[in-house]
Amino acid sequence: MGVFDKTICDCCVCPMQSILKQLEDRSIMLRTIVENSLSSNIPNANIQSVEGFVLFTDNGNIPVHSIFSVGFDSLSDPLTLKQPKNEKKGKCACIEDPATNMLSNEISNFVIISGFIRGTVSKVGEGIVMLENVSDSFGDSYNFAVVSTCSVGTVQFEAN
Repeated sequence: MGVFDKTICDCCVCPMQSILKQLEDRSIMLRTIVENSLSSNIPNANIQSVEGFVLFTDNGNIPVHSIFSVGFDSLSDPLTLKQPKNEKKGKCACIEDPATNMLSNEISNFVIISGFIRGTVSKVGEGIVMLENVSDSFGDSYNFAVVSTCSVGTVQFEAN
């Protein structure tokens, strides 16, 4: 899964790229962020490859840093997430760590992230939270989603 360190690439982009590589050849739902706001809904994209921090799909190519969430319905093998680590300095300490730490305490709880995506927290890794039984504000539902904890705005907690 590469070497992770203290830059935004290490704690945000590399973990998402690792997840996307594990999902190659699958149909996914993509939500992207442009200029700090959710902007794109890319349904039913088939991952062709992930190289050089770019996701190549049959529905357009996307820089990995701009991906907010990836939704999908099937999971034949469990996704491998890197264990979270708390940095003492660098961008990871103030951007990724707080959201990851907060969501690590919510395993099995229902959350709404950034007012956009809702589901039950199943796993948390470095830069990534995995949700199950997911729905979003576009009206789509899917079994699983991964969300970049580097892009998390608000987190609301609700009873299932």
